[in-house]
Amino acid sequence: MADANEPILTLTEDDVETKYNVNELSDEAKVIYNKLADLQKQYSNIVVMANENKILQSHYINLIKTHLPTENEEDEQTNEETGSES
Repeated sequence: MADANEPILTLTEDDVETKYNVNELSDEAKVIYNKLADLQKQYSNIVVMANENKILQSHYINLIKTHLPTENEEDEQTNEETGSES
């Protein structure tokens, strides 16, 4: 019986779930499993980073809006540049 701390590979194909004790796999299969686990971890990190990126983009968009001139300020600046008044 598998120890609770032993790594288990779970594959699902055609809605059928099959579990494998990684320690019982061949050395080559263990190497492949480790590469797959690394890729899955990288993917999870990328998803987290992408979500954080979206949040930060939204934050900076809202922040820059507070530093942009309003329509009245733009009209005043245009009038000052052209020398005309409303």
